[in-house]
Amino acid sequence: FARRGDLYMPGEDFYLNQAKDRGFIAEEKLVGYFDPVLLVQKGNPKGIKTVQDLAKPGMKVGVGEPEAAAGGRAAEALLKTAGIADQVEKNIVVKAGNVPELGNMVKLKSLDVAIVWNVTAAQVADDCDQVAIDRGLYEPSKIPLGILKFSEHTDEARAFMDFCAGPEGQKLVADAGMAPATEADAGV
Repeated sequence: FARRGDLYMPGEDFYLNQAKDRGFIAEEKLVGYFDPVLLVQKGNPKGIKTVQDLAKPGMKVGVGEPEAAAGGRAAEALLKTAGIADQVEKNIVVKAGNVPELGNMVKLKSLDVAIVWNVTAAQVADDCDQVAIDRGLYEPSKIPLGILKFSEHTDEARAFMDFCAGPEGQKLVADAGMAPATEADAGV
């Protein structure tokens, strides 16, 4: 909104669409997807296997604040789709302003489990474990990269965007813990 910069890469396409509606985006490419996962303490001491386990009495659950974090909206939607939102709500002890906070809380054992993005789980993989969530409960969150109309370095921005969407960039996306655009589009 400061009308500075060359590229815009938000945490989901919802925010890129807002920038497009304001006329800020010249062009865009999809570079990957965030998938929600269950982040648990190392060794999974609570034996969490599915989202339904979040409804067990006494479970300390963390999610993102739906009004502040895309991960919070994703968690809210998948718990509703699973039909357990009300039961899990009783166990939610924190609604964080961002998903990395949740990763740290599980790492520090303040939470038994948190719904985080796959990339967040990758960042704390040495100290936490992750449990996949049934793909039928959520839609992956698209991660777009857009060139800003007020870019002062359009050619360089386009080259970087093309790199991110290309084979080498997609390998780096996968190495960072995200689902590459190419794999997610293929239904992987």
